Amino acid sequence: MPKVIKEINKYMSLEFAFIRFTLIELMQYKINFFIRSIYELMETATTLLYFCIVLGKVGNIAGWSIGQLVFITIYAFLIDSLCTLLFIGGMSSIPPQIEEGKFDLMLLKPINTQYYIFFHRPNPAQIFNTIIGIVGLIFTTVYYHISQDIYSVFLFVVSTLSSMVIMYCVLSIIIHLSFWFIRIGNLWSIVFTFHMAATRPAAIYNKGMKIFMTLIIPSIVVLNVPVEIISNNKDNLLCYISLPVALVFLILNHVVSQAGLKRYTSAGS
Repeated sequence: MPKVIKEINKYMSLEFAFIRFTLIELMQYKINFFIRSIYELMETATTLLYFCIVLGKVGNIAGWSIGQLVFITIYAFLIDSLCTLLFIGGMSSIPPQIEEGKFDLMLLKPINTQYYIFFHRPNPAQIFNTIIGIVGLIFTTVYYHISQDIYSVFLFVVSTLSSMVIMYCVLSIIIHLSFWFIRIGNLWSIVFTFHMAATRPAAIYNKGMKIFMTLIIPSIVVLNVPVEIISNNKDNLLCYISLPVALVFLILNHVVSQAGLKRYTSAGS
């Protein structure tokens, strides 16, 4: 157990060092830093305005109130901010390095390969957005009376961790496919297209689209399920959908990543 804690502390210290060095680099161009910080915030504000206008006319969308729609929009913003803060930068750098034959340098680092590949380029500009997202969720929960149940809030936090795992695994699988198909790594942006689509109630989609957005690109699991848990007290969704899907994608990501790294090292030997 002490060894595990020591390893966790080591990688947390390393990640904070990555964030600090990246922040120093970004602050050399302060205007660009602040523009990057507020870009996604403005996009989210526009979506919220859209929902407010629409719901002012129709009252609800597929049974979801304005409070639930505001909550899921801010929640999607928070998930995006966390992903971009932690691993999107590292992921986006992999396909070009594979194509240019520079990926070998990553494999030579004296730390866990998977960790370094995905977490070596954090985006500190998203710290501001992450804080805003958390504050926004708390405010929305209180203002719209989303949930007063501590147990549901706890399950929501667990499902959020599961959502982060799913997002990481889905994007990681796409990136690792670059070892077979060089250009496919750039398709990770498609995940965020479905991610935006999942800020609407799952009930508005047909059966085929629901299956696709649950099992292939599980954006419904990432966004809709946590909101249903905290706002409609559907606690069973955590055990029946969120955690099992996260486990499946963890296994699939491990298989694909190991096969991809093996293929790359075999080709280079």
